[in-house]
Amino acid sequence: MTETIFSNARIVLADEVIHGSVKIEDGVIKAIDQGPGGQGEDFGGDYLIAGLVELHTDHLENHYRPRPGVFWEPIAALHAHDAQIAGSGITTVFDAVRIGSDVDLPDMLTHSEQMVKAVRAGRDGGWLRAEHF
Repeated sequence: MTETIFSNARIVLADEVIHGSVKIEDGVIKAIDQGPGGQGEDFGGDYLIAGLVELHTDHLENHYRPRPGVFWEPIAALHAHDAQIAGSGITTVFDAVRIGSDVDLPDMLTHSEQMVKAVRAGRDGGWLRAEHF
C-alpha cells in the first residue's frame, strides 16, 4: 500500500475551499480533513484541486502545424501538447481536430488522421500524462 498526505493546503471542493489535508492510499482519496496537519508534504497554503477537464481544444493542431506550411511530427506534437495540458492541471482532454475543408490546407483530412493516430498511439502506449479523447 502506498500512502501520500498533503497538508496545509487550500483544498478546492465542489462547493467550497477549505484549509486542511488530504490522505491518499493507492491512488484513492481516503480522507479530507480541515485544519492544520503535521504530516506529509506541506503545501504552504497553495491550492490543491482535482484534475480539470478540457472539453474542447484545438491545441494539438497548433503544435502539429505551428505556422502555415510547417508540420511537426505528430507524436512530437502530441508530446508537447500533452505536457502543456498536464502542466496546466488538466487531467482529461477532448482533442478536437478539423476534418472539413480549408482553403489553405486542402488535404486537412490526411493531417487529421495523423493527429488522431498519434493520440491513439499515445493513449494505447500509456505514455500520456493526461487522458486524451
